[in-house]
Amino acid sequence: MRLFRFCKSKCHKNFKKKRNPRKTRWTKAFRKASGKDLTVDNSLEFEKRRNIPVKYRRELWAKTVEAMKKVEEIKQKQQAKFIMNR
Repeated sequence: MRLFRFCKSKCHKNFKKKRNPRKTRWTKAFRKASGKDLTVDNSLEFEKRRNIPVKYRRELWAKTVEAMKKVEEIKQKQQAKFIMNR
């Protein structure tokens, strides 16, 4: 059995009506399929969940926060460039 979680009741209602999310204009799937969103991007790899717990170290934590700031800057620049190219 599969358990689906929906962000809004709007999404749940459309799922029950068996609507294709790639044809529904306001969905993330539509934006991805029609090339409106940045899909192939290395900075998106960093946001994946890791299943391996890491032991807490203060210096590792500080480095991670710095890296998150840099990744966010890079992502902003790439999105701006993507929008300008479109």
